[in-house]
Amino acid sequence: MPPQSLATLTRAPKHSDLRGKLTRINYYWIPGSLWLWTITGAALTRFAQGLEMPEKYFGILAALPFIGSMLQLPASYFLEKHSLRLKTTIYGIFASRSCWILIGLVPWVLPKSLAWPAMIVLVGLSWATLNFGVPGWISWMADLVPERIRGRFIGNRRRLSLLVGVVSSLCVGELLELSEDQTVLLAIISAIFIIAGICGVIEATGYLREFSPDKPKPDEHIKWFSNLSKPFKTPGFRPFIAFNILFTLGLAFINQYIWLYCFNRLNFSNSKANLLLVTIPLLLQSVSFTYWGKIIDHMGKKQVLIIAGMISTISTLGWLLCDPNNIWLGYAIVMISVLTWAGIDLSNFNILISIAGTKKEGSIFIAVNSLVAAITGGVSGLLAAYIASKYETLTFTIPAISDHPFGYIAILFILSVALRVVAFFFIFFIDEPKDASTLDTIRFMTTSLYSNLRQAVFMPSRVAISLKNRTYVLTKHVKK
Repeated sequence: MPPQSLATLTRAPKHSDLRGKLTRINYYWIPGSLWLWTITGAALTRFAQGLEMPEKYFGILAALPFIGSMLQLPASYFLEKHSLRLKTTIYGIFASRSCWILIGLVPWVLPKSLAWPAMIVLVGLSWATLNFGVPGWISWMADLVPERIRGRFIGNRRRLSLLVGVVSSLCVGELLELSEDQTVLLAIISAIFIIAGICGVIEATGYLREFSPDKPKPDEHIKWFSNLSKPFKTPGFRPFIAFNILFTLGLAFINQYIWLYCFNRLNFSNSKANLLLVTIPLLLQSVSFTYWGKIIDHMGKKQVLIIAGMISTISTLGWLLCDPNNIWLGYAIVMISVLTWAGIDLSNFNILISIAGTKKEGSIFIAVNSLVAAITGGVSGLLAAYIASKYETLTFTIPAISDHPFGYIAILFILSVALRVVAFFFIFFIDEPKDASTLDTIRFMTTSLYSNLRQAVFMPSRVAISLKNRTYVLTKHVKK
């Protein structure tokens, strides 16, 4: 056995120590999840409105998470070249959470004219530092979590996040209903953001206590940036990246404008908005990943991306069927989009990995894909901001749908759908030798859906029986 492997075994924690460490790391994610789901709901939209931010800048606000993901590339470079895992991970997490304490203080320490620009800068800084810590976090988890329990670890982490997300979205929605006075509401949201930021700092402090002192060996001869052109020379990657450019261009800006649409046209209350836009989608997505993963394994990635993507894209138009007097038909159609999103996410990533070919080269393909998505997301936000500023006062009616007037956000919905529909044209140029026909895939989807619905009926009893299994069992491999 090589000396390096012997040293690694010597430093490896005992099973009981590792089990406790993994459990504590997931428990630290509870305040982290509280931070995440607090800042992504109705609170941010209401906060921006309270600061009197012009609606055109909501496109910029929607693009900031995409722009921030550009920091993953330099972070990966510094991580591999200089082995700065502690600094890129913990400092990134700490800075991203701390920004929200400052955001909560913005209305009370800055003049009104500077408040909303400062908020945009701090939100952008939060997403940038968060993404700067992502490569180091992945590297740490890959070293720390044994491969045989990695799926269980991530699954438990997702379940914790889901539970906290449901509870926090409902609680924040109720807190926002405490007062209709804008000054009082702004104070409530400021307090929510400050508390969320403190929770995030607690999370980062907990990770620091558990952080592994072992560092990956620096690579002084890394040629990361010189290899970034390689994916574009690989067959299948160019149509794949063209699809992602158009798809992201139509998707990135829409999230923030959905919140505005629900508040301004559909007259949602804060609690209703958080329930319908955060809580219910969270619950639906939690049950859809297994379903789509099974279909991808049986029928192929390409067909699933086309079918799930087209269903998700077209059902977005359900927002236009939502009327202030009756939203439920349109909302039910929109939730189809939520259910199919897991199919897009899983098939897209699997196509990327299959094009990359090997695990070593896969990181370059993922980096290029993330970089292109980040740039496109920024352009998408600017495009939406331009349309919002140019057609801010536009109103029109569609008598066949609703007598209530639509505004420029309806144009954004239509543009979003059109761009994503065109994007799927490029998927047909990606070769997948073993993909099934579209008709066979649809047949399998309906059969699998029936099977999953039957399982869902009996889910409560299975959950009750499995309550005792809430730990990680690190079994030793016994040689026979």
